[in-house]
Amino acid sequence: MRKAELLGVASPRVQSQAPPTTVRKSYVAPALSVEFAAYYEQRTGRIENVKKQNAECEKKNKTLQDQQKGLDNNITQVCLIL
Repeated sequence: MRKAELLGVASPRVQSQAPPTTVRKSYVAPALSVEFAAYYEQRTGRIENVKKQNAECEKKNKTLQDQQKGLDNNITQVCLIL
């Protein structure tokens, strides 16, 4: 406070004010802003899209692995014949 007084920032009126006591209510749910609700909805949509893409990629991966096994078997058979 002393430094603030020397700089002329603090006034005597501000110094004499006691900090107001706040009474907290029990639980009050926070208000949702429009921006937050829109963000959350878009986020949910993006998550669903990523889950769908992941499922498609896993399905494609399984198909490709099966093809790879078949090609490996063909190569093995050709090598045994030669």
